[in-house]
Order: sequence, then C-alpha cells, then structure tokens
Amino acid sequence: MSEEAAIWYYADRNGSQAGPVTVEQMFSLHDSGEIGDETLVWSAGMADWSPYRTMLNASRTGVSLVDTPDEESVFSRPLPTGALSHPWRRYFAKSLDISTSGFLGVFVIFIVIAIVAPDSVDMAVKATSTPLVGSILVLLVWFPIEAFCLAAFGSTPARWLFKIRVRTVDGRRLDFRQAFGRTIRMSLQGLGAGIPLISLVCSIVSYQRLTRTGTTAWDESQGLVVTHGEWSGARAAVATIVTIVALIVMSVLALVGE
Repeated sequence: MSEEAAIWYYADRNGSQAGPVTVEQMFSLHDSGEIGDETLVWSAGMADWSPYRTMLNASRTGVSLVDTPDEESVFSRPLPTGALSHPWRRYFAKSLDISTSGFLGVFVIFIVIAIVAPDSVDMAVKATSTPLVGSILVLLVWFPIEAFCLAAFGSTPARWLFKIRVRTVDGRRLDFRQAFGRTIRMSLQGLGAGIPLISLVCSIVSYQRLTRTGTTAWDESQGLVVTHGEWSGARAAVATIVTIVALIVMSVLALVGE
C-alpha cells in the first residue's frame, strides 16, 4: 500500500482515537491547527504510535516511513498513552438506542396488531410481560433498525448524539449485511441476548477487553473501527439529559405496563 493510500489515525485534543483519515486529510488537519507536531499518529505497518513530526512531516518531503503489510490491522496496536476507548460513552449510546428505537419498534408492532387483530392484543401483551421475553423481543426488533442506520448513515440516533461512528478499517460505511452481523454479535457477546446475569457477565468481560485493547471482539472479528469525535461540553450535557429523560420515560412506561 502506498503512502498516499494509507489510512491514518490520530489522538484528538481529548486524547481520543480519531480517524480513519487519508494522508491528505492529515496534512489539512495539521495546516488548520487541529493537530500539531506532537500529536500522536498511527498507520498500519508502524511499530507504535509516534508524533506527527516524525512521520508525516517527512512524508511531505517524499520520504516514505511506513512499509504497510497487507495483513496489518489497526487492532494490532494499542491506543496511544492517555487515549480513551470511551466504554461508558459507548454503553450509554447503545442503551439509549435500544431503549428508544427498540421500544418504539415494539410499540408500533402492538399498534399493528391492534388494527389487524384487535382480539389478539391482550394475548400479545401478556406473552411479552415477563422481563426475559420482553428484553429479547426489544432486541429482535432493534436488530434491523440498528443495521439500517449503520448501513445508511454510519451511525445511529444515539451514536450521532454521542459523536460515535462505526466504519470499516478503510473508512467505508458498513453494508447492511455487515451491520446486521455486527448487531447480532454485539447482542450475543456484549449483551448476552438480554438474559439476566449472563448479560451482566458479558458486559463486564466486554468492558475489560475494550479498556485493555481498545476494541471489542465483535468489531475485531469483522475488521471494524469505532471512532469517537470530539464533543463540546454543551453536547455532552445534552447527551446526558436526553439519556436520563429516556431512562425515566422507559421506567414510567414499564410501571404503567405492570
């Protein structure tokens, strides 16, 4: 792979991993002052994260410092010191997506049942009234919604709010098949299919892996990269408020349902 075609990652002002971007985009970020000479950067083929000045300044003079083997992956290198994989940011975005789009999808299904077969509404509600069945139903409804959003927009409503994107390692959006596969893997490996206790164990294991390696098992298995954009204090406050309100609304609806 040539220097021009290489995919680069860098540590943003919050110490978070940003990218993927092309080398030309890296040059533009440096010219605009978004990143500096000491910003840590990484591309496949590098032994470790290095300052911009030692890698890309030289690239502009025509000196190639990166020999990129095809099998190299961004997942084989740890994040730079101080960079965060934002496990809690990702957790709350995921929870917000499930508690909104998932529950909304179930609500729409019940409305359709009420219109098409009104005599079956009570039976459907009773069948999904147990926490386990209800959780699994919400996840099943959430699968295609999540996959569609990732394939069409590269993000979901909550991930957009939290400035999180999911891309292939070369920066492309996922197709629907990839997105659907990722959603299923995440639900099984990260959420334990919503089954109590198993879900807790899966969440703990996934959290430990993410903070240790900077990626999750389901993303690594598909060669996907999750990036976290820099967000302002105002956006963080809005995201927090929206999450709290959504959790309160879901709790109230659950009580009403009982």
